[in-house]
Amino acid sequence: MKLLYAWLSVLLIGTSTRAQTPTDELLDASKVRQKIILWPDFTQKDPLFKFELDESKGTETAKPLSGSVTFAVSLKDKSVNVVTPFYNPLRFSLTVSDTSLIDPSYQSVSDHVNGITAILKETGLTIPSQSISDFENHGFKDLATGRFSMIIGEAGGSVQGAAAAETLDLQLGELAEWGYLAASVSLDCINLQSPTIKWLIGLDKEFSKTTFNHDLTDVLERLKEAESLNEFKRIRTDLTKTLKDLKKLNETNHRKLSNFVEAVATQDFITMGSSNTVCEAFGDYSKLVFKRVVETLQTKQKKREQLITIAVNLDESLEQILNKTGLVNTANGTQSTNSFILGTYRVSFDKMSDLTLVMRKREVDFSADQPEINELNEKITAKIRLRAYRRLIPEFSIGTYYSSLTYNLYNAKVSSKVLSSSLVETATTVDSVVGRDKNPMVLAGMLNLTLNTYSGEAHPVFQFGVGTGKGRPSILLGGGVRFRRANPLVISLGVIWAWKKELNELKLGQTISGQSQIDNDLKYQGFWEPFRNRPQFYAGLQYAFKSK
Repeated sequence: MKLLYAWLSVLLIGTSTRAQTPTDELLDASKVRQKIILWPDFTQKDPLFKFELDESKGTETAKPLSGSVTFAVSLKDKSVNVVTPFYNPLRFSLTVSDTSLIDPSYQSVSDHVNGITAILKETGLTIPSQSISDFENHGFKDLATGRFSMIIGEAGGSVQGAAAAETLDLQLGELAEWGYLAASVSLDCINLQSPTIKWLIGLDKEFSKTTFNHDLTDVLERLKEAESLNEFKRIRTDLTKTLKDLKKLNETNHRKLSNFVEAVATQDFITMGSSNTVCEAFGDYSKLVFKRVVETLQTKQKKREQLITIAVNLDESLEQILNKTGLVNTANGTQSTNSFILGTYRVSFDKMSDLTLVMRKREVDFSADQPEINELNEKITAKIRLRAYRRLIPEFSIGTYYSSLTYNLYNAKVSSKVLSSSLVETATTVDSVVGRDKNPMVLAGMLNLTLNTYSGEAHPVFQFGVGTGKGRPSILLGGGVRFRRANPLVISLGVIWAWKKELNELKLGQTISGQSQIDNDLKYQGFWEPFRNRPQFYAGLQYAFKSK
């Protein structure tokens, strides 16, 4: 009775606090069959994910997912999908990682967007206030002939001096200056119908336009603002078409630039008119300007090619992400037509998956003077553990059990018989007068199977154990109640069968040489012998749990 009071005291003291053991974790886990739907919510003071299981009814019914949450996956379906409704990958970055998976397509979106913004910073075109095409439209009719000598003399002298010192640093905008000077020169010095001038006018028209950057940044800005999956798909189609058009434009400009370089070498744009000296000076000036123009346009051409390459990679990465919206998981039939499947995870009894999800808000401005992408401080972090659902949760423990077991004890009995005054006969025999050894305390390792069909503070337990007492093997079978506390406790009742050592060949009262002969003769019963007798009973108290 004192022992029972002690057990009850321990139980009452321990129920004041709770801790999460692996078994408690499964008892608390929400059961999921096919998919976990995650809704990012940045409207909260502390942003978080909300979740639904298997069927989506919207954020109104979704439950908050904070900290680390465990889900019990049905082994009937063998795997589970983690799904999120559509989010714009240009405004949000999402990484999902576990011990074996990091989705590369989401990371590649970040890489390519960063690359695009870096290239756009370097591709801003300095547009001249006036282009050569403006003068070509005027047909060179309004020539400032009165200022001809002064303008050409000053320009020609400065260009020749800079060329001699190899410090010439002409900008693309100076093409407009050349055009102004050309309009001021006698028509006798310039062949307006020459291939060089025609190629120059064509290049000026193409490279002085903002079409290239404008078209690309416009479609990327629209893509960034997409709020639905259908809208995102439609604009992404526009991005693909825009890239195709820009690649074609770039190829055309590359060809025009090559033709212009070849035409300049012929100097077909200079004619010797009434003033050979002026024409020669203007020719030298023109060749230097054209050389710098070619270098500038070649640099811009290279930047455009880099930009197109990165934009194409971005387009391909977006295609990979969009392909996830139409996936069908053949293992359990889960379809995702308006959302992204972040991953499919298989579960088994001996393995579990720990997932870490991080979603960040980011700010992308493709239309700024210096386009860039910035990760904002707002982010959502969540941890998910996926474990196999078990109706009976196995748990191992060591416990002390009070039993009704008794064991026969055999000793050597020495008896004396007086035959005469000088003769005493002694004999040693097998005796059990020492009675029965009452050994109520049994130490056993117990496999508990906790019933996991409801949520509560106490759960039924089925148990099977093996007694570990020295020289006293036993088997226990019973049930009880598992209490959820700081140190989980199980109180149980059951039956116990024990293997006992009995005399093998010796009999009670048989003469022997001594105690050692008894000890050598004691043998355990056969394996089935304990089960042929009426079992004894035990009451148990268990602690120090270890889940299997």
